[in-house]
Amino acid sequence: MSKPQTERFYASPETMRHLLDMGREALIEWEKSGRIQQRVHFVLVNGHRRYCVPLMLDRLANWDDDAAHQAAVENWVKALPSNQKKLKLPG
Repeated sequence: MSKPQTERFYASPETMRHLLDMGREALIEWEKSGRIQQRVHFVLVNGHRRYCVPLMLDRLANWDDDAAHQAAVENWVKALPSNQKKLKLPG
């Protein structure tokens, strides 16, 4: 059985550390330094962090290019279903 769509985009801290090949302390430092932000790079679900895999990978790839990463964040947000045009239902 395949995983729900959201599980393809969001990962636990352990999985995210594995994908980024980093330790727990480094991920915490990213948050404390403002390199990653809640409700952008991670969300809290029942008190547990879930990291947005595409944005976290982009943050690493564009570590020294905040403008490029900001463009990725904006593109990601624009693609969310909540930001799509509302369809008029027949009726």
